[in-house]
Amino acid sequence: MIYTFYSYKGGVGRSMALVNIAHLMYNDGWKVLIVDWDLEAPGLERFLFSTKQIDNALAYRGIMNMLQDYKEKLLDFQPEEGTSFFPVYDIVEEYIVDITPNKNEDKDNQAKLSFLSAGQRKGKQFLEYSNEVKRFDWQDFYQNWEGEVYFEWLREQFNERFDVVLIDSRTGVTEMGGVCTYQLADVVVLFCAANEQNIDGTLHMVESFSDHRLPELRHNRELKTVIVPSRIERVSETEKLNVFRQKVKERFLDFLPEELFEVKDKNNKTDRRSFLEEIEIPYVPYYAFEEIIAVTQKDSYKKRSLELEKSYNGLFNALKKFLPQEQRKKKPQKEEFIGIPDHYQPRLTVYIVWHPHYEEGQRFANYLYSWLTRDVRNPVSRRIGIPLFFRNMSDAKSGAPLPIPFDDSHHTVVVALVDDHLVASDRWDAYLGTLWEKTQSPNSPHRLFPVSMSLYAFNLYSRVPEVNFIRVHDLGKERQPAALVRSLTHELCRLLLAQERTVVPSGTDVSFAPVKLFLSHAKRDGLDIAEHFRDYLYRKTALKSFFDANDIAPSYSFAEEIKAQIQDAAVLAIQTDAYASREWCRREILMAKQMERPLVVVNALSNNEERSFPYLGNVATLRWKMDQIQENLELYDQAIESALDLLLYEVLKDVYLRQYFEDLRQLFDLPETIYWSSRPPELLTLLHLQKTLKQQNIKMLIYPDPPIGMEEMEILSALVPDLEFTTPMFLRR
Repeated sequence: MIYTFYSYKGGVGRSMALVNIAHLMYNDGWKVLIVDWDLEAPGLERFLFSTKQIDNALAYRGIMNMLQDYKEKLLDFQPEEGTSFFPVYDIVEEYIVDITPNKNEDKDNQAKLSFLSAGQRKGKQFLEYSNEVKRFDWQDFYQNWEGEVYFEWLREQFNERFDVVLIDSRTGVTEMGGVCTYQLADVVVLFCAANEQNIDGTLHMVESFSDHRLPELRHNRELKTVIVPSRIERVSETEKLNVFRQKVKERFLDFLPEELFEVKDKNNKTDRRSFLEEIEIPYVPYYAFEEIIAVTQKDSYKKRSLELEKSYNGLFNALKKFLPQEQRKKKPQKEEFIGIPDHYQPRLTVYIVWHPHYEEGQRFANYLYSWLTRDVRNPVSRRIGIPLFFRNMSDAKSGAPLPIPFDDSHHTVVVALVDDHLVASDRWDAYLGTLWEKTQSPNSPHRLFPVSMSLYAFNLYSRVPEVNFIRVHDLGKERQPAALVRSLTHELCRLLLAQERTVVPSGTDVSFAPVKLFLSHAKRDGLDIAEHFRDYLYRKTALKSFFDANDIAPSYSFAEEIKAQIQDAAVLAIQTDAYASREWCRREILMAKQMERPLVVVNALSNNEERSFPYLGNVATLRWKMDQIQENLELYDQAIESALDLLLYEVLKDVYLRQYFEDLRQLFDLPETIYWSSRPPELLTLLHLQKTLKQQNIKMLIYPDPPIGMEEMEILSALVPDLEFTTPMFLRR
């Protein structure tokens, strides 16, 4: 969660409030990042470092250095046509400083306080810094340097590493301030002093932040606002104070989001009018002469800070209400399962190998990365998260291709893009042969999948040509990446399923368990589509399909056979107009969800349904335009391919994340009171699990990222109020 602290005018106590709130959040057990984005007038170091430390603190690299480094790297990179991915992003940790208090005294304390400065400003560096700030063209950065993508990536990096991020923004209306308010922020906290300039300017900005068109520009992310009356003189001029408070209520109450008013008065009415006074920050002259953190003061200083501390705590409690429900509870300072042990081995790691001169290699590697790890065209996306690395470079000294550490992972999968350059290179041919040999020992958990990128790929001198290639060279250029992903996803599913289900005797090879497909369809109007699926599967894939009309033998129980087949299958439901009206179609969906099987819905509606089946939701869905594909076999095949791609992706995600969670359970000795769900929770699955939840005393349900919204969480919590819902992203924290 990112909070941007903003004020229309300076001198209202914005920066001091930010630092105090940061310490309260840290003391509550959170991992907190403080960001100094007031680039024209930075100075948070004075709050965070002692006089002796300040010189060293001003030498820390920060935001401006990060932007400069990024632009320099981008100049040397040639992006591919049609893609906005460029592997030149910096590692955020290089610029972030750990300022956790007394971190050496309490090594078990998992709360963390970190700082990202505006940039290097020590001694002569200050002039260079100020000139760079003046020269920096924000409009040019967005238009010519992929600025929006970069800041979306930065926002994701912040959220992945910290529970909360507090950004100190520039005052007024500026382009640099717009970045950390309109784009980065989840919540903008606006500080308003007691005069007309501040009120008018703050009102103008809060109206801008509340524009109904803004969420669309923010990829459907709402921007919340909190208005904080600040630097308020409470001792004298009480009449003017009351007038000011009344103006603030009249102008700003309607802009405050509902999350802030969870506490209600005795009449059960939302107590809005007193809220602004509860978070109002008073003016205390003692703190006007020096940068002091009020909430950390003790002894004789405590009396001076009581008023401020009360206000800061009020604001802190208000800001916590924007956090997901699973984050709001105070976290223990000592947690038992934080961090990855040194001996941890990932369940699966994928390496993409190609010759340095193969120009198309990067395109294929990016495509695979987008599918298995994260969408490179959308840095904030969350895919499966399988570790994936590139191997297309040679050692600078020896010239040898870089090695692959097979022992670092339970399963290491090498995908070799074999083109003419690789075939013609003795060194790379031999390298591939070495990799191949490492995957050929009895019971080897590792695999090498050669991919034919040209007709001459089979002319390798090494033993690799003895096995079947993933063949894409005879396909059109546009279809090659998708075909590679389809084949590789299936093989990864088979590899992980074999590991999960097969006990392999010593000295024998693994027999891969196939991915079985269950086609759920209405015979009234879905039989033709199902037959197209079946025919395509037998013509072009290694998938084993279950087709109920043909595969259930006479005298066998229809219900028992259906249940037995769904139990270890991936289910593809063909939703036609009659689907929701057929009892066994509905039962098949309910069985699939209760058994937590991978499930994809193909929406092939032609006209309408009399009543939609409510439990078809909460799953991946693909829309087919039947009027366009029915008369064209090629389009029909492509539509089926898209459905299979999505289904295989769901299978891989399901099996990988299940095993990943079991790894976490063993590594960190997670209690049995934690339950893993293969998809986001819904009322149907919770009702089905109620008996299990009670018998095993389940306290937490973990499901795949991203987290569901608060509106869904409220409904689920009403059914099981004692069950906590979370995702691996929050568990890792």
